[in-house]
Amino acid sequence: MQQIDPTGPQFAQDLERFRAVQQLAYACCVGHNAAQEQLMDDLAEHRQLIVDLIRQGVEPRHKAYPFKVLAHRVTRLHQPRGQLNIARFGVNSTLDLVKQVGQGHKEGWSPLWSVDKRSQHAPQPGLWAVEPHLGRDGVGAKFEELLVITEDSAFWLDDDLPHVRRWQQRQIKVAA
Repeated sequence: MQQIDPTGPQFAQDLERFRAVQQLAYACCVGHNAAQEQLMDDLAEHRQLIVDLIRQGVEPRHKAYPFKVLAHRVTRLHQPRGQLNIARFGVNSTLDLVKQVGQGHKEGWSPLWSVDKRSQHAPQPGLWAVEPHLGRDGVGAKFEELLVITEDSAFWLDDDLPHVRRWQQRQIKVAA
C-alpha cells in the first residue's frame, strides 16, 4: 500500500487522474424533482462545513453510508485484480482498504472517517474521498469529492466539478 502525500512530487502527476474519477460520483434523477434540487442546493453549505470541521478537529457524525462512513483515505492501488466486485466495491479497493484498516489499527488511526469509536480522531494527512449524503421523504442527494488534508490544513482538490458548477449557476454561495 502506497500512501499519497499531497505535498510530494508524484501528487502533481496524479491530479488529472484524481480529477477524472471525482467527476463520476454525482447524484441525478430522471426528470425534474424539486426535493432533489433542494437537497443538491443544501449540499453546498455542507462542502465548506466539512473543511471547517476538519480544521477544527471535529469528529465525524455521518450515519447513512455503509459502515457509517463519510469519507475514506485514498491510496494508490497496485496489481489490478480485474473487475470482480464485493458488495458493489472492487476487490482491489476492498483488499487495499482492509490493509489500511489493519495498519491504522496498529498505529491508532483509521482510514475510515465515521461515527465509530475507531474514527474518533482528526483524519490523518493524505487524500480522502468524501461523500456526504442528504435525504428527505425518500429522495436523496450526494456528491463525492477528493479532500486534501495536510498537517495543518484541509482543502478540496478541485472546484471545477459538476456539483460546484451547478451551485455557481444557481448562484448558491460556494466558499473557496
